[in-house]
Amino acid sequence: MANLDLIDEIVDAVFQQGGVKVFISKVAAHTGVPGNERADTLAKRAVDEVWAKQEINKINRRNAAISLSR
Repeated sequence: MANLDLIDEIVDAVFQQGGVKVFISKVAAHTGVPGNERADTLAKRAVDEVWAKQEINKINRRNAAISLSR
């Protein structure tokens, strides 16, 4: 099965939240389907932005901890 590592990550994240129902099913690829390629591009951009914000927050927390320890 493709993307099994990604599915495992999603399942782990869902269990950590608790009380969330998730249904995972295979869907056709975005390639060649009108509008879906654009939706895929936007979804990937959103994920990149969220990831970047999380990394910035980690750096800020790390810097704050370093400042407090001095």
